[in-house]
Amino acid sequence: MNATTIIVAGTAAWFIAFVVLLFFAGSLSDNGDLVWLWTALAGWVLGLAGLWIAVRQQRRRR
Repeated sequence: MNATTIIVAGTAAWFIAFVVLLFFAGSLSDNGDLVWLWTALAGWVLGLAGLWIAVRQQRRRR
């Protein structure tokens, strides 16, 4: 298993978490826990950046 596969799985998990938390955004904001939504979004964006870096490094190695 290479690093790209792991990064894709983690990025997908963060995206799924973000989408699920979108359904609960109203109750999260009522409780003051909206930070979970933004954490999931940040995880997804950072995962995309990590994927871009990993793919770029693999191309340079070839």
